[in-house]
Amino acid sequence: MINKAQYEIVLALWSAFAFALMGCVVKQLSSKVPSAEITFARAIVGAAIVLPWGLSHFSKLLCTDVRFLFLRAIAGSGSVPCYFWTIGKTSVANARAIADIARLLVVILGWNLLGEKPTKLRVFYVLIGAVGTTLLGIPGSSTCPLDGWLIGICGALFASFAYFSLRRIGSVFPTTLTVWVFLSVLALVS
Repeated sequence: MINKAQYEIVLALWSAFAFALMGCVVKQLSSKVPSAEITFARAIVGAAIVLPWGLSHFSKLLCTDVRFLFLRAIAGSGSVPCYFWTIGKTSVANARAIADIARLLVVILGWNLLGEKPTKLRVFYVLIGAVGTTLLGIPGSSTCPLDGWLIGICGALFASFAYFSLRRIGSVFPTTLTVWVFLSVLALVS
């Protein structure tokens, strides 16, 4: 029998594996299928899978402030197509490295919008991440073309707003409903 912490670690590892596998599948498909169609398929399949768990929570959409829930959905719906398009232009590793700058942007958003002053060590980490991601966009310094880098950065900015809004909705909406709304909006957008 595993405890809660071990269970969460296993879930995090499975999630990381699933996202890595998704990136590889998107890369394989991107030479034959437009990224918008791949995005739509991901959204429809995901929404259908999550729907049974989200149905019992739909009433929360009528009686709760849903602004940040839809901010998360719209921002996430900007991020995924950018990420998938970037995968089609460069390697999965480059696309993931560019997308991961979203976490750095969340630190900046938290500081500017919530007054959450980062520690010196966190600022140091933010700078290292920003430099590394910037190097990917310099022509000739990596296998990432400039347009792939720019679209990837736009996707990271969208993702940072999605992550930022999760803080506001995490205690209000169940995860299954949050994911279902995101995937539904993503299907509509794509």
